[in-house]
Amino acid sequence: MPIINFEALHFPYKYGLGNTVHTLNCTWSDILLAAVTVGRKNWEWVTKNGVLSEREMSFRINMILAFLKENSRSQIVRTQNFITLDPSEKVAISYFLGLVGTKLMAEKVFNVPWLMHLDVYTRFATGSDRVFIEKWKEHCNIRPDLIGLDTNGDWVVVEAKGRTNNMSHINLAKAKSQTENIRKINGQDPILRFANSTYFSQNI
Repeated sequence: MPIINFEALHFPYKYGLGNTVHTLNCTWSDILLAAVTVGRKNWEWVTKNGVLSEREMSFRINMILAFLKENSRSQIVRTQNFITLDPSEKVAISYFLGLVGTKLMAEKVFNVPWLMHLDVYTRFATGSDRVFIEKWKEHCNIRPDLIGLDTNGDWVVVEAKGRTNNMSHINLAKAKSQTENIRKINGQDPILRFANSTYFSQNI
């Protein structure tokens, strides 16, 4: 089973996380499932475009298999494919891995089974799939990446970051501030707002 450690900072007391390091309980199947489903509302949205959706799922799965592996200590590390990428390519892959890591956190730690891309469900979705947001700053276009409902039906707002190496606490606080630009979702106050940075330890 792969080992993914995460540091929790400044979460509400009720989540029982403290300001300390924890180990995420997940398998490779969980990682691949997160890659396939992140950004979507449900399985209908994952598969809605038929064969094109199947190709996208295959693409996402192969992104994980091409760029991540498990070392002898069960840590997830970069493959040689990743290490030898052009820097601009690494940025794109790191962003995707940031989304996957955030999906794992949301589901495993905060009981949010589906994380949706905010822009997709506010701009392109119709009918009951459409999400309506109320912003704190009406003319501010800096918004978080993702939103989702936890298993209690409460909204969670998340900003996802992917990095090759660690992200500073200053930049993480700035990412957290993006989640605060949304006041309400479908008329409800979000129960939780957090920023998540997914990165590789420098020594692996």
